[in-house]
Formats: sequence, structure tokens, C-alpha cells
Amino acid sequence: MMCWQLATYYISSLNAPLVSLGTHPQAAKLRLTEDLPRSPGVYIFSDVAGRLLYVGKATNLRQRVRSYFSTSETRRKVGPMLRQVHGVDYIETPDALTAEVLEMRLIQRLVPQYNKAGTTSEKYCYVRLTVEEEWPRLVISKNPAKKGLHIGPLTSRTAARLVVEAIESVVPLRRCTVRMGRNYSAPTDAPVCSAAQLGVALCPCSGTASPDEYAAIVSFITHSLTDSPAALFALLHERITSLATAQRFEEAAEMRDRTQALVLAINRQRRCDQLRAAGSVSVRAGDILYDFESGVLVNTRREDQLFSPITSRNSKVLQGIFDFLHPHQPESLESGPLDRHVFDEVMCIARFLDDDATHPILEACSGYWASPVQAVPELRRLDLHQAA
Repeated sequence: MMCWQLATYYISSLNAPLVSLGTHPQAAKLRLTEDLPRSPGVYIFSDVAGRLLYVGKATNLRQRVRSYFSTSETRRKVGPMLRQVHGVDYIETPDALTAEVLEMRLIQRLVPQYNKAGTTSEKYCYVRLTVEEEWPRLVISKNPAKKGLHIGPLTSRTAARLVVEAIESVVPLRRCTVRMGRNYSAPTDAPVCSAAQLGVALCPCSGTASPDEYAAIVSFITHSLTDSPAALFALLHERITSLATAQRFEEAAEMRDRTQALVLAINRQRRCDQLRAAGSVSVRAGDILYDFESGVLVNTRREDQLFSPITSRNSKVLQGIFDFLHPHQPESLESGPLDRHVFDEVMCIARFLDDDATHPILEACSGYWASPVQAVPELRRLDLHQAA
């Protein structure tokens, strides 16, 4: 009796997904999934006019797309999206990384109606130390400049502001926006800015700052951001500890958050710079050979067969998006601040090589590549009461 009950339960549990799919309001559209392979790739939902509704990646295309028609799928956007779906296209890939990269490129360049993740690169920005100026300062800009020392791209102006606040909280860089050329002379009645009055910044626009002292500060920041940030983070940690010891825990928490934002920015910068410095790289992971150029995926080979997203399926949707699958031109990635439009792809590849790839083997490298990158320790779990 017990064995029969167990068998009945087992069979019922196997049939449950089928029942769930069959009772979905859009179950009739399951016919669109009949030709989907059980392999990695990118799937594309489109409406009756061929407009892209949604782009996603999957390790099993058939299973992933059919899961949208399960009654257990409760995301608010899925119902309205499925009502508009008229076609399901796919690009089969040799592996999950290639699928993820192609998904990023399509979402970023075509901005499908129901995709939100991956469409925010236009909000990315940079923190720049204006070292080309006589009296450098930190500024936040949407686009990188031809000159200056950049951090970024950062994922939002909020993140950029936290980075600036972290640095300015322990280093007295000027905060005024007065333009001061090489021959700048402060007016005799120039007021001292409020930050300088509080003792947290120098104020060269009032003529009260020493050029030599300021140059030493700029040199310290430049060294911290490009070489070793240890001394800068020692100052930040000392500041956090001082606030916590004084039981100013709210201010200490704010200081910790600013410091953590700077930690993340520097660690991401290091990972991206590492891949870009490597130049042309070939890495084998299992039976897949990847070719990267300045941190961007150029080719994927499986068993020496070059992957190409060309498909024999007669799909106007796929024909219309083919040009958007190609990588950015490598020559635009070799030097200068990283383009915000490829930042997500470079970070994706860095994570894969550092964390996800199975025993990666470096087969060729035209530049210099050190892996893993030496990361700055994070402060997310810093106990402020213990620090006190």
C-alpha cells in the first residue's frame, strides 16, 4: 500500500509541470517552443510586427522559454508580455558565456520593451581627477574626457558621489569650481570656501593654499588610484574607527558605505584594466577556446569549430538583429577610460575567468596578464561596535 502511494505521488509530481503549462492562459503559444533546442543560447520574444519584446539567455533554451508558460511564474511583466508574443526566435551558442555576452549586446543596443537589466549603461558615469589643471579636483562626468585620471565607469551618479565623498573625507582636495589656470592670481578679497573653513579642504581660489603642499596631495591620490591604495584606505579605516569609538555610529556607517563604494570601484577598475592590458588573449576552458581582444569576446570555438551566430532559419527578426551581435571595434578599447557600453561585457568575462571557468588554460597573450587580480578587502561586514 505504501509503495503504491509513493509511486502515485512520484508520477503526479512528474506530471505537475505539464498540468501547470497546460492550464496557463497563453498555453496555446507553447507551439512556438516546439523547435527550441535543449542547449545554451539566446531567446528573443517578438510581437506581431516583429518588434523585440524581450531578450534572454539560457543554458537550456527549450526549458527556459517554456518556464514562462508555467502558472508558477508570477513576475508582473510576464503576463502582459506573453499576451503580445507572436514569435520566439533563438540563437544557439556553444556555451553559456557566449550566450550571456550576446544577450548583453542585444539588450544594450536594441533596448527591448520588457528588458530592464542591462539597459542602464546610459546612466553610467565617471569620476575624474583633473590632473591637467594647475589645481586638480574631483569631478563627476557622464562621458570620459581626453585628459585626466578616471575611475569608472560607475553604475550611477550616486555611486560616483560616494566615491568622491570617500576620497574628499580624508584628503583635502579643493571642492570649489573656480577655473584656475597656470597664471591664476586670487583676488585680495576672495573668500575662503566653507569646506576650507571647516578644515577638510584646501582653498587655492582664495590664495591660501601652498602649491607644493597641494602637489603632494595630488601625487598621493594619483598613486593611490593607479598603484597602491593601501595608505588611502588606512586613512578611511582610521576615520571609521574614530567615529565608532566616539559612538557616532550613524556617521561611521555612512563613512563605511562611502569606503565600500570606493573599494568596489577600484576592484572593478583593476579587473577591467587587467583584461585590457592583456591585449589579444586565447583561453581554453574545457573544450571551448575563447578569443578576447582588450577584454571583449571576439571568437568562440568548440572542438576547433568557429561559432557564428548565422542561422538557417528564415526569420526576419534574426536577420534584423545580426549586425548588433558583433563586438565593439578593438581599437576603440585599447587605451583611455573604458567605454561604458562595453563595461558590463568586460566585467562578465572577468568574473567568468576568475570565478566560473573550469581550469582555464592561457594559450596566447599579446600583452601582460596577471590573474587573479589583487583585490582590496571589502568592508560590507565591518562591525562598527567591534571597531569601537
